[in-house]
Amino acid sequence: MALSDKLKELREGKNWSQQHVADLMKIDRSTISRYETGKSLPSYQTISQFAEIYQIDKEYLVAELDSLLPDPDRPGYILKETANDKELELIMQLVSNEPELKKILLELHFMGQKRRGFFLEVLNAAVRLQHKYKLM
Repeated sequence: MALSDKLKELREGKNWSQQHVADLMKIDRSTISRYETGKSLPSYQTISQFAEIYQIDKEYLVAELDSLLPDPDRPGYILKETANDKELELIMQLVSNEPELKKILLELHFMGQKRRGFFLEVLNAAVRLQHKYKLM
């Protein structure tokens, strides 16, 4: 079942209006509508908030994010990196060892371009600053 369908089903199961859910989450009703129709994808934090208000395990909703990612086995999908790419192997190992990083990267992927650019700049600056202090 699609994430949008799950969100709508959960809301209707509680007999709540979109406005009531929007009020609980402190967001606009139209945002709830876009999530339930699949026109927008909620961030990981928003999904966690949905899980909280519906009192369900967030993995029920988060699992749907994986299905929205590109499928490298699907015809026409081109993977630029090869399995022999050492940097890609290091990245895969890091993501495997740090599950929170995977969630953050997924959230970055689904952000708008400007917002993603801002957060990437912040992350880049933080890493460079940390590296600078290690050298001292």
